[in-house]
Amino acid sequence: MAEEHAFVLAVEKLLSLDIPKRAKWIRVMFAEIPRILNHIVNVTALELDCGALTPAYEDMRKCRI
Repeated sequence: MAEEHAFVLAVEKLLSLDIPKRAKWIRVMFAEIPRILNHIVNVTALELDCGALTPAYEDMRKCRI
């Protein structure tokens, strides 16, 4: 998503387009979603590396039931 965002910003700047404030907010939200997910994955991987396997197994078991 970040590459597309940068491309669109460059095109808009070249064409001198004025974008509505709502569209800018929506873009920021969609740009932040992958960042949030990356942080969640990194923290989860760190916990698993430290030996926190029990909560992961419990969650998988809950999903199967």
